[in-house]
Amino acid sequence: MPFQHRNLTKEQFLAVNRTALTDLIGEVNSELGSIYGARATKVNPHDVWVLFYIEAGLTGGKVDPNFRHSEGERGLLPLPSNVRFWNGPSAPPWDRPMPLETNLFHFFLYLGQLKNKVVTSSGGHELYPGLFRWTGIHGNP
Repeated sequence: MPFQHRNLTKEQFLAVNRTALTDLIGEVNSELGSIYGARATKVNPHDVWVLFYIEAGLTGGKVDPNFRHSEGERGLLPLPSNVRFWNGPSAPPWDRPMPLETNLFHFFLYLGQLKNKVVTSSGGHELYPGLFRWTGIHGNP
């Protein structure tokens, strides 16, 4: 799934790559299903669009697949330094350049992990999945 990125703004990137992003969301959700089963909370296009607008690295107003973010993260979208905890040993080093497709897949898989992986419980809620299951949030893109 090659993504076009050269000389594109965030809005242009999302428009030009709509089909590739839809395919990527399907791939991420398939991976989440293989980990968590049918109960998995899926990543949806709203997640992708909102987080892309918030997090995508720009140089000169254009998307930059090799962007260096404030904490030293590399890639169009910033992977957390503990991305291997979330996504497993196949996750790329968060602070080194990587192919755009790898960066996007692991960023959105990380989001899916946040929606599904129980790290701890607090106040009767499982963190972090419980945050996405609260009334008013669950099922509301």
